[in-house]
Amino acid sequence: MESLLSFNRVLLFGTGAVGGYFGAFLVKNGAGVTFIARGARLEAFRNNGLILKNDGGYQEKLSINVMEKPEGLYDLIIFTVKSKDTAQAAEICRDHLAPGGVALSLQNGVDNVDILSRVFKPDSIVGGVVFAGISMPCPGTVLYRQEARLTVGALTQAGKKYEKPVCALFLSAGVQCGISDDIKSFLWKKLVWNIMYNPLSAVLGGTCGDLVSNVHTRRVMEAMGAEVIAAAAANGVILPDNILEKELALAPVFHTYKTSSLQDSEANRVPEAAELIRPVIRLADAGRISAPVCKTIYDICEYKFGRWFHTFPGLAADVLVINGNKALLIERKNPPYGWAIPGGMADYGEKIEETAVRELREETGLVINTEELNLLGVYSSPERDLRGHIVSVIYYAHSGQTPVAADDAKNAAFFDLNNLPELAFDHKKVIEDYKKIMKGGKNSYPPC
Repeated sequence: MESLLSFNRVLLFGTGAVGGYFGAFLVKNGAGVTFIARGARLEAFRNNGLILKNDGGYQEKLSINVMEKPEGLYDLIIFTVKSKDTAQAAEICRDHLAPGGVALSLQNGVDNVDILSRVFKPDSIVGGVVFAGISMPCPGTVLYRQEARLTVGALTQAGKKYEKPVCALFLSAGVQCGISDDIKSFLWKKLVWNIMYNPLSAVLGGTCGDLVSNVHTRRVMEAMGAEVIAAAAANGVILPDNILEKELALAPVFHTYKTSSLQDSEANRVPEAAELIRPVIRLADAGRISAPVCKTIYDICEYKFGRWFHTFPGLAADVLVINGNKALLIERKNPPYGWAIPGGMADYGEKIEETAVRELREETGLVINTEELNLLGVYSSPERDLRGHIVSVIYYAHSGQTPVAADDAKNAAFFDLNNLPELAFDHKKVIEDYKKIMKGGKNSYPPC
């Protein structure tokens, strides 16, 4: 290794949302990064590169070096795999860390640095704590709500010589990065948040805002957080007195955020929900602490995700209301913001055409009958809604009624079909499909 400040060869093992995000920033800064990926992600990276985007409209496509397995020696190996895969990933990389190289864990959980130390020299290990709102809505695409913050720290006193070079690498790439003198304390602090939010969100299907705003789930979260604080104390880590209050005071930008465990569950991947709780369970089983709430949620996670499970796409209905050469649109109150065709999620036991007329009435005040609906198409791309996989049955109808915005709509108005505002979701395509049908084009009915 020529210089610790350059890290000429970097291996990124684990190319989900977190790995993709940090890898993208390093690549943009000219670092020689090799991504390890498999399956759909490997195919997406090879065919389309890595797409980095945010809620503000920024999007960039990056060409990256991606492989199925490491080759040669690397100055820095960054692990971003799920905790359950750390041991296997470390074994695969055992012979690929250059002499004097660094193994960096940017993972949730408190056990990963210890697992890495069984394979690599403890003096070569640096732990990291990530604070971010990152998701991978589809293979190869990384979406972030705000720029991530990173704190790093060596596992041993001798390893502290690596802290500044690692930090400098990320700072030079535009990533906020700091150094902790006690990285294990930082890992336990992050575990409080992870255990309060990740398992419940995966089991209940709720966003972070859903969980903290409900009195029942908030009570469970507080109890779980208190048990994590006790577990940290049993490991000699004393956490701040106000940590629960701080972690439950969710910033507005994260109210609609889906935890990594919920993202995995919705994608039919096994989340690391139970794995995150396991350090607390070990202490409880050894009689060192009492953790009845964590044990209950742990058992539920093991039942739900410890076997085959399946999560289905959500079902919605929308109505494109036409008045002459104008289309009715609503301006959304909630993310994703922008103008959209009126519509919403189907209720259990409701016919989809009933959903369409109900949502139209609730959002705009327009009253039409199901008999007035005409099927435009079924839109089912997993990428059409960044909040999750939503299949929408879209109808069109004609009405000259005056709209009044209500429910999820901030405004409601008719727009000329040839002079539309910026549209959310895939609604620009929907309206283009409608115009084709009206013209009697060859593509009369859009594919699902």
